[in-house]
Amino acid sequence: RLLEEDGYNPDLLALAWMEFKEPQPAEKIEEFIELGARRLLFFAAAISAESIHSQVDIPELVHEATVPEGFERINLGAWNDDPLVIAAIKERIDRQFADLGGG
Repeated sequence: RLLEEDGYNPDLLALAWMEFKEPQPAEKIEEFIELGARRLLFFAAAISAESIHSQVDIPELVHEATVPEGFERINLGAWNDDPLVIAAIKERIDRQFADLGGG
């Protein structure tokens, strides 16, 4: 939602799944190309630290898509210890403690 509010085309924003759910990454990428996308920025939304999924499995699924020559696929990688992630985790912890009545 925040990306849409910042002006990103909602038709070019999506979640994809590694397995057990649809859509798969290649399917979404091919749809994006049909809508005029020239590059793809992707990351593992549910994996905050580098892992076999974020560094190998997801990029392999992304590269299964049939793309035109010159189409860029850019892996943003995992969040790891990015200050924004740490701040979000701290905010959640602080909120939980506040809900429990203190620290």
